[in-house]
Amino acid sequence: MEPTAPDASVTLVWGPAGFGPPTPTTAWVQDQGLLRGWGVFETMLAVDFDVPLWSRHWARLQHGARQLEIPLPPEQVFLAALPQIMRAASSTFPQPTTTPYYRLRLTVTSGEGRTWMQPGETPTCVLTVSPWSAPLPMAQQSGLRLLSYPHSFAPPMALRGCKHTSYLPWLMAARHAQSNGCDDAVLLDPSGFVIETSRRNLFVWRNEQLWTPPLSSGCLPGVMRGLLLEIAARLGIRVEEQPLTAADGLAADHVFLTSAVTVVQSVREWDDCKYPRSEWPCALQDMEHELHQALIP
Repeated sequence: MEPTAPDASVTLVWGPAGFGPPTPTTAWVQDQGLLRGWGVFETMLAVDFDVPLWSRHWARLQHGARQLEIPLPPEQVFLAALPQIMRAASSTFPQPTTTPYYRLRLTVTSGEGRTWMQPGETPTCVLTVSPWSAPLPMAQQSGLRLLSYPHSFAPPMALRGCKHTSYLPWLMAARHAQSNGCDDAVLLDPSGFVIETSRRNLFVWRNEQLWTPPLSSGCLPGVMRGLLLEIAARLGIRVEEQPLTAADGLAADHVFLTSAVTVVQSVREWDDCKYPRSEWPCALQDMEHELHQALIP
């Protein structure tokens, strides 16, 4: 199972004086993010008070803000807030004896607009941090159980590549998997091709190479997905970005998922197919080692 963040968290909200603790207010009731889901967000892994993949997250946040016409504050605004919220986290949560890990979420909405289709002049920016667990190597994981979602997905073309807050269809898929005793749902397009799961990018290992759905499938350009592709190329691991069916995945030797906060997660079961708990190929072990090394400050 994916590590679960505790209920405790620290939150900072951007205002005229910079980021600070939220105050009791009803000012957000007209926020376009609350009313319309008009916003973008990034969920990041913080390691020992550092966000190793910040530049990749920031690039994707900028891309999404441009798509949704959200007036994003300068990067320095957020860079100044990162040490502030990490200091607050270190004084709020019990500190582990080893390197501390945190789950950091940055949400930016279009603020309070004058009409239902008008962004506000000032966006709403919220930073939230919670304790997290150090990502385990795949060899030490029990593996996830996947379930193919029975309803077809068709991500809107205008929102492709954007990590937006209009997340209800993905949430419903995740709840369907959970209600059936599984960890995640595999999303399929109307033609039966794999897009992603409700929260992660999907990879299969077959015939001594990796396969993953292309971005044209509508899958999110995951930060960890992009890093994995770069590392695989450097290690000489062949990767095919091409349409995959559920049958292709069920015929694979190994299946794993990637995300920014859990890095790589092994899959032990997908629908009625159970994958052998055999040792992972050396190529995948080398690739996974490089991924984890990229997260060491």
